[in-house]
Amino acid sequence: MAGANAARQEMEALGAALLTTARELVERNGGLYPFGGHSRGGVEEPELVTPLGEGAFPLPDRLLEEVVQGLRAAVAAGAVATGVCADVVVRPPGEGSTDAVRVLLEHPAAPPLVLLLAYRREHGSVRFGELLVAPGEALVREPG
Repeated sequence: MAGANAARQEMEALGAALLTTARELVERNGGLYPFGGHSRGGVEEPELVTPLGEGAFPLPDRLLEEVVQGLRAAVAAGAVATGVCADVVVRPPGEGSTDAVRVLLEHPAAPPLVLLLAYRREHGSVRFGELLVAPGEALVREPG
C-alpha cells in the first residue's frame, strides 16, 4: 500500500499546482485554454505543458490533443504523474449548468482521478465553488 499512498500524494501535489494555475488564469482571463503538467515522482514542482495553438483563438479540442501528446511524450521520457486541465461546463445535481475547471490526474500506481472546481462570474469577479473529486478515465496512459 505504500506505493498507492505515494502515488496519491504525488497526484494531490500535481492537482494542487494545476488548480492554482487554473484559478489564476480564470480570475485573470475569465476562462482558460487546456494545459497540463507532469512530475517525475516525489512531491516536486510539476513541469507545465502548454500548447502553442494557431491563431488568436485556437480551437480547444486541438489544444487538448496537443497537451495529451505532450504528456505522452513526457511519460515516455520518465514522467510519472500527469494532469490535464481544461475549462468545461458541468451540471451539478439540482442546479443549472456552470463553468468548471476539470483536472484529470493519472499515475501508474493509482486509478485516474478527476477534480472539478465550478465557478461563476459575478459582478466582474469570479466565485469558485467546492472542489469535487471523482474517479476518472485515463486519457494520457493506455488503460490496463
